[in-house]
Amino acid sequence: IASLMLAGVMAVSMLAGCSGNGNGGNGGEGEGQVNTDTLSVEAIVAEMEKDTTDKVTFSADASLQNALNKVLNEMGSNISNEVKVATRVAEIADIDYAASGAFDYSQLMKKDADPQTVIYAGVIKATGDHSEKWANAQFADMADQLVSSVVEYENSGIPTSVDDEYYKYAYEAKVATAKFENSDGYTGYVAVMTLTATSSAAKVEL
Repeated sequence: IASLMLAGVMAVSMLAGCSGNGNGGNGGEGEGQVNTDTLSVEAIVAEMEKDTTDKVTFSADASLQNALNKVLNEMGSNISNEVKVATRVAEIADIDYAASGAFDYSQLMKKDADPQTVIYAGVIKATGDHSEKWANAQFADMADQLVSSVVEYENSGIPTSVDDEYYKYAYEAKVATAKFENSDGYTGYVAVMTLTATSSAAKVEL
């Protein structure tokens, strides 16, 4: 009887220990940390450089995700064409974007300028035992490079010769990602990101 009681106590203790790890099985992570083993926008952002996340606000977007899912169903084996993926996602999600892939700061530096949006897609082919965690790191690196090349961090304001105003910019990124099985028999990962710049003007004290 004593042995049975002891076994029962040990079983309860083991269950309590398991239920205490509520972070998706990533036992080494503390509370509030992101499990980067799962393919997700949060996991990708967690892998990005701090310089990028300090300058740009990243978030998942349901409309963008729905559009990406539809594109995956439409394109099949043609999903490898990143330009087509980005263009089609923009069409489905009704996103008005700059076709040049870069911001036109000459237009943003105008009174009451409309925000500008650019859109990108990245498609990577998994080989061997490449996992979601590996895909997160790949997409994070892509986003870091894209943001650093498109966003002018230092362009915080040059006075215009007309009205002595300078312009500051706020940047917002929306991201969607998915895993797919290509018709050629390989596993792939795809991510789509929209980047929007909004300008604001103020008088310069000369």
